[in-house]
Amino acid sequence: MHSDHPFLLTEESFRLLYLSLAKRLYRLCHYYLRDEEEAREIVQEVFRSFWERRADLRLSGPPEAYLIQSTKNLINRHFRDKSTHQAHLNEAAALRPVSEETTEQMVLFSQLSARIAELVGALPGLTAHVFRLSREQGLGNREIAVRLDISEKAVEYHLTKSLAHLRRNLE
Repeated sequence: MHSDHPFLLTEESFRLLYLSLAKRLYRLCHYYLRDEEEAREIVQEVFRSFWERRADLRLSGPPEAYLIQSTKNLINRHFRDKSTHQAHLNEAAALRPVSEETTEQMVLFSQLSARIAELVGALPGLTAHVFRLSREQGLGNREIAVRLDISEKAVEYHLTKSLAHLRRNLE
């Protein structure tokens, strides 16, 4: 998009260019971004950059084509930056040590665990045993059935009974 001839831009021609093109560029941005504020910011950035670089610009085509391409480039940069930012957030979350958990979260977890243990302890013996084998030891229904010499349907019954008891009492 460069030529040997400088692009001469007066304040009046810039104002007319802005008035004729800003809404079109905004619609283009909004179509891709679905965010009014981001769309406005990109359009402002395109025109600001165009004005600041006016003395150095060497356009081979109409300024409208240059501004449209600049807008598309900023939209692409927006998505690239957003993607990079999200990747950094995901990486930081994955690397966050467990020790960063707040004291309040640990206290609430401890209280909830104690309450669940209390509620499981109040269940009839076999129902509590089935629940512990399933949730605390991670055994499947078939494994529990074989270990306790009961049917899988009985295991399902005891799990359903224990989960209903917990739901009722934890609300």
